[in-house]
Amino acid sequence: MAYDKVKAHEYYMNYVKKGLKKGRSKKTTEKTAEEQAASDRKSTKGLNEDGKAAAKQIKTQLNAEKKEAVAKLSAELKEKVKAIQERIKAIKGLNPEDILAGGDTAESLKAEIEKLREDTKKQKEALKADYDERYYQMLDELKGDKDFKQVKKSKNTKKSKKK
Repeated sequence: MAYDKVKAHEYYMNYVKKGLKKGRSKKTTEKTAEEQAASDRKSTKGLNEDGKAAAKQIKTQLNAEKKEAVAKLSAELKEKVKAIQERIKAIKGLNPEDILAGGDTAESLKAEIEKLREDTKKQKEALKADYDERYYQMLDELKGDKDFKQVKKSKNTKKSKKK
């Protein structure tokens, strides 16, 4: 069987048209304008070294603040859970008749703990999203500042050859 250039070319063209060349999937992987804007917003592309250093400093500062705020929320949750657990221990030491008169049961208090944990989880997620948004806003401001913009090199510069 000899190598047929025409068949090889046809196969190659069909392969390219299907988008399977070089590991590409059949689905299109092009980003929408919103996705492209969001991904551009997250990077320090287009900033010079001073701009990148400023962005890193801002991110470090915001991460420290975020960590502190999350730790505060966690500490508050632990205090509330501990107080409820003390109430559960107190209930377990009482007679069943006394528990019914009081209204609080161990199960209802455990449900309250779960609700507190869920609420705290939502607060932490909102807090993290808020700090991320603040970082992106500051990064946008840095990108708008002409002192931090990367100077583009022109492609039309020709090197003179010495003979």
